[in-house]
Order: sequence, then C-alpha cells, then structure tokens
Amino acid sequence: MKPIRVFLADDHPVVRSGLAAQLRNASDIVVVGEVGRGEEILPQVLQTQPDVVILDAIIPNVRAVDVVRRLKTQFPGIKIIVFSAYGDAALVRGLLAAGVDGYVLKEEMLTRVADAVREVMSGGMPLSSEVAAAMHKMWSSRSDAQLLPEELTAREREVLQLMAQGLTNRAIAQHLYITERTVKFHVGNILGKLGARSRTEAVRIAIEKGLVEG
Repeated sequence: MKPIRVFLADDHPVVRSGLAAQLRNASDIVVVGEVGRGEEILPQVLQTQPDVVILDAIIPNVRAVDVVRRLKTQFPGIKIIVFSAYGDAALVRGLLAAGVDGYVLKEEMLTRVADAVREVMSGGMPLSSEVAAAMHKMWSSRSDAQLLPEELTAREREVLQLMAQGLTNRAIAQHLYITERTVKFHVGNILGKLGARSRTEAVRIAIEKGLVEG
C-alpha cells in the first residue's frame, strides 16, 4: 500500500519541524513538502501532489479560507486538516463551509497528527472536542430563520439530501464512503443549523427552504 502523502503549511519552522518529526515515526505516512508562506502553498501542492494538506488557520499573506477554497477547486480529491491555537466558532464555521475535512487545536495536533491524517483518509473528520462543543453551542443558540443556505457545507447538503430520501446514518456512511461517526457529526450540525429537534423536522425545514428536493 502506498504511503499517505502529507504537505505542511505553517509559518513557524519549529511547529513544522515538530509535525514532520511526528509523521516520520509513521511508516504509512510521508511528508512530501512544507512551506511557511501562504502564497507558496498552491504552486507547491501542484508540484508535490499530496493526499493531505495540514494548514495553519493563520498564515501570512493569505486567508486560510481562501486557500481552502482554491485547493478544493483545483484538487477536488485533496483532504485538508486545519490546525490552530484558536477554537473560535466563527473561524471554524467559515473554514468548514469552505470545505476543510478536519479542525484540530494546535496542542492536540502536535501529539496526534498521524492519527488525524489516518482518520481523514478513512473518511472521518478529525475534530477537537472543544471545537465541536463550540460549534454545537453556536448553532443551537440560533433559530432556523437565521440560517442562510450557503452556511450548509457541501457535505452537509449531501447528507441532508440522503436524509430526505430516508437513509439511515449507516446507509449514508456507506453511500458517501465515510464513517458512521462522521455522519452523526454532520447530522448534528444540520439539526443545529436548521434549528430542528429531529431528523424528520430537519428534512421538513430543508424542503420548505428549498435546500433539498422533497
């Protein structure tokens, strides 16, 4: 089996060195490149063709959310894990909406980076518990009338459409080639964003808002 190809983007050499050292201990992972400046990311990713990009949420000269959007547009199959010292819900929300596949706090990332890479490559979504709790609190405090359609990520829309078709979490996981745990996370986010108390209510609201086909 080919090793997982990982690319690192962080402006702190010590952090990059720490991540690379952790990954070098994993026989199934290889670091194919690293950069410290935002404008270097796209050309280097094009050159190195990684499976996973590990991206600092705050990197000089670019906005991480813009980098994520461009990477997902140019390399649709690529996985992106953002890591940051901050678990700010608004920052996380913007990055998830842009298409990131995981969000891990920096102190956690330095000890579990290899596990996060394996998890995202197996269809999971590595997410720090503190970040997940902040997101749940933010969405649960909002009414369904406050939701804008674009606040549902592309993956959440896929899950929501399959929910509308009556699929179970297990069936959705099999259909999308992701883990059931990841499906449960997406369903929880969908319910929170729509202000729904159940899957049935979420589907009803989504149909009313034109987010899915009835």
